Amino acid sequence: GRKKNLIILDNGKNVSPEELETLIGRIENVNEVLVYEENALITAEIYAEDTNARGQIETDIRALNKTIAGYKQIRKIKFRSVEFEKTTTKKIKRSYK
Repeated sequence: GRKKNLIILDNGKNVSPEELETLIGRIENVNEVLVYEENALITAEIYAEDTNARGQIETDIRALNKTIAGYKQIRKIKFRSVEFEKTTTKKIKRSYK
């Protein structure tokens, strides 16, 4: 991933959001995902067309968290009702503060 996209935690550890997005993107019914830091928590924002699958997606992310290092674990999950805005190359636009 690009250095610009790195999440640098308070403990100095670096987390690549693309790595976590790839793992979450493999979960059934996840159409799009964006991982970022919000209020010192690693947050996954997810677009899933099937709103009935949200509970299962949350369960699958909790199971995923058990397989990755503690500092990389998803601490907050947000669901959105519309797709993410895309670039002309169909990649999700990331906004930087």
